[in-house]
Amino acid sequence: PWKYLDKSYRNGRSKRWKKGERVDLVASYKNPGMVQRLLKRWAKEFPERTHLERIGKSRQGRSIWALAIGDQPKPGGDAPTLLLNGAHHGNEPISVEFVLEAADALLYAPPGDELRTWLDSRTVWVVPAVNPDGLHAFLEVTARTGRKNGHDHDRDGERERLEGIDLNRNYPFRWGALGEKGSRSRPSSVYYRGSGAASEPEVKAMMKLAKRERFAAAISYHTGTVAILAPYTIPGVENPPQNEAWTIAEEMVQAMPRHAQDRDFELKKNLYPVDGTDQDWHRFANGTVALLVEGARQTPRRVRKRTKVIESVAPAWRFLLRRFTTGRLLDIRVSDGQGHGIDAEIVIQGLEPKAGEVWGTRCPSGRTLRALPSSGTWTVEVKRPGRPSVLREVAVEDGPVPVHIVLEDAETSERCAAESAP
Repeated sequence: PWKYLDKSYRNGRSKRWKKGERVDLVASYKNPGMVQRLLKRWAKEFPERTHLERIGKSRQGRSIWALAIGDQPKPGGDAPTLLLNGAHHGNEPISVEFVLEAADALLYAPPGDELRTWLDSRTVWVVPAVNPDGLHAFLEVTARTGRKNGHDHDRDGERERLEGIDLNRNYPFRWGALGEKGSRSRPSSVYYRGSGAASEPEVKAMMKLAKRERFAAAISYHTGTVAILAPYTIPGVENPPQNEAWTIAEEMVQAMPRHAQDRDFELKKNLYPVDGTDQDWHRFANGTVALLVEGARQTPRRVRKRTKVIESVAPAWRFLLRRFTTGRLLDIRVSDGQGHGIDAEIVIQGLEPKAGEVWGTRCPSGRTLRALPSSGTWTVEVKRPGRPSVLREVAVEDGPVPVHIVLEDAETSERCAAESAP
């Protein structure tokens, strides 16, 4: 187990954070219990700026926690949302630290800092450990496992080393579409996609959260190399005529420093053929600018090296939050004459999706945040079943532009259903 290879982790496993103590003072990887204690401590310390939610449970019954950070952190709020997640693969423990570093910086940013300013109008959701079973297995059982979740295929009560499902091959978009090239049907494979799309509770939990929040942008953190991947990563899926996700990823690469492991970040479509991935599902389902950041070539053991790697990767989320706060954006709101949010499909002409996607407003506000690849005049199209489209031309320079479209002829059935807090 990793615990026998890493003294700082052994010493940190029983750590109980005190009020006001910074997470970066505890220089160790964190198992699911440590992640839970830390998120609960933050939620208690910052009750007005956080919302802690158990979004689901893993195959082995461990809680999957999500923490919302912002001036409007409650579910169903008006603020557009972004997502940071780690440890889809539990044997990539530094991916957890990438997410926790972001949360730490956002929560402890002093008044007047640009991070606090961004959180006036945006909410950031962090899910540090999507796969708590795999994370526990890697740290506590054997470092030769942990990529997959805790699915016990033979139901003998024990998760053996080769059992489990690769959660980042289990999402329902183009699940198994590439046959044995993009994932595997053999249960013992590290790339086993499962017996069916979205079969795993961890994937269902992330999908449920995303369906409610409809994230404008997201980063999924992984390790194995130094790179940034932009959707669609699955071969054969057609992108919009102008792919703003790719443009934003190009901008992000330019903003990244040289990596501590002696590499420059590169933008890639994928590293090898894949299907059933989370970032492509987020893109397809909600139009999310969902990027994957490969943040380390290998897992560093020494604290000093670990810290330098985390510092190398941190500019990615900072860039994304800045880009989705102050960059070229259409901040679109669709309502009826009484101000009720309308559930409608939104198409930006020139960015029309080509793979059957339907990208709509976020309920109950009827609001959606859409990034643009360039300045200029853009046309917003509001589409409703059985109704003529409503078009609005908007001139955009360098910053966000609010667009409020009032549908006086909207029927009550078109209003957003009020979302109840979980």
